[in-house]
Amino acid sequence: MSAAPAPPDRANRGLKRLLRVITIAYVVLGALALFAIPASVEGWAGVEPDPLSGIFALLLALPWSLLLMLVGDAGPWPSFLVCAAGIALNTFILWRISRTSRQGPTA
Repeated sequence: MSAAPAPPDRANRGLKRLLRVITIAYVVLGALALFAIPASVEGWAGVEPDPLSGIFALLLALPWSLLLMLVGDAGPWPSFLVCAAGIALNTFILWRISRTSRQGPTA
């Protein structure tokens, strides 16, 4: 015997919860990745300088962080701003997708 499919409302609640968890996890990871850049450059909290400290921020800010390839060696602070803007834009996109799924199909 197979189980009956979940009603659409229950499935929609599960999707909303999943998207909310993904968005929160993305924001937390993005904040930690962005903190690693100035912490490494300025030596905050005893962090040793590391040239690869921004790699996680670059990955989380994809595809927007690819704009850094156009400017060459921009330095740590402009790179930080581009990554912060990319992570913010990706967060907005995730939030907007979760809002669209909450409203359901429009007639």
